[in-house]
Amino acid sequence: MDREMNIDLTQLREHLVQEGHAWVCETIEKYSSEARQLTSQEKNKLRGWYPNRILDVARLHEIFEAENPSFLKQLQEQGIIKFDYRSSMGITFGNLILICNKFLLPANRLWIPTLFHELVHVVQFDLLGLEGFVKYYVDGFLNNGFKYESIPSEISAYDLQNRFSSNPNNYFSVEAEVRRFLNL
Repeated sequence: MDREMNIDLTQLREHLVQEGHAWVCETIEKYSSEARQLTSQEKNKLRGWYPNRILDVARLHEIFEAENPSFLKQLQEQGIIKFDYRSSMGITFGNLILICNKFLLPANRLWIPTLFHELVHVVQFDLLGLEGFVKYYVDGFLNNGFKYESIPSEISAYDLQNRFSSNPNNYFSVEAEVRRFLNL
């Protein structure tokens, strides 16, 4: 898109969906070979909330910090988007979870609440598919004032993470909750 882009939401949506899809695919390709399965300890801590198939398919890779996609810079410069992915503790691409270790203390290497949050996104990807997830995420962003904290898929993930963190012995099905939230 050119530097003097008028905010045509239809055009912006198409651009973000196309670029977002490419970003997800590129990131998966870049990190998948280095990603690991969840450990048995991580799975045991999360088994009451997630089905085994999600815990088995999820892949985890630790990075220093998340990278912004190349298309985001222009939108930031134009003041359309203020969010910066480099401030994220974790970010999910399909079944690939990147955990950003610059925010984690050495004593907190299990990062279970962040992992819980990112696994919600794995479930969302699983239910919506890659293309469906990208469209849902972009639409949530566009329809809610370009604010990260107002994106429905993030609201759902944070709500479920907070439920988990506030009462870690109260099991619930994340998949059922995500289905309910998505009206599936």
